[in-house]
Amino acid sequence: MAAKYSEFYSIMSAIKRCFSRSPNHREALNKAKCPRKKGPRGGARYVCVECKKDFASKDVQVDHIDPIVPIGTLSKDMTWDEVVGRTFCNISNLQILCKACHKEKSAEENADRRKIAKSIKSNPK
Repeated sequence: MAAKYSEFYSIMSAIKRCFSRSPNHREALNKAKCPRKKGPRGGARYVCVECKKDFASKDVQVDHIDPIVPIGTLSKDMTWDEVVGRTFCNISNLQILCKACHKEKSAEENADRRKIAKSIKSNPK
């Protein structure tokens, strides 16, 4: 079982690396770019959708509005076609969040997942 878990996350990591080089990833960043505003070193600045502050590119992340693994679904129950399709989604499902806001959103989603998993364990069919 441990090998399957490890293999899943290794493949998932590779899919996410490919996505980070995709046109939709780049377009999402370009849409969030601050016009005519440069950082102290001349780099572009990006606006976080949640807190509305601007950040350097190293401090923002492209977030899937609808998570890659839907809340209430186990990753092991998804096919690779579903995972890839949800990762390389339409630009309308992407947003730019600063690292702090992205961490908070992910924590909330994970808490929801844990609640659902706990209720499934305590109320088996």
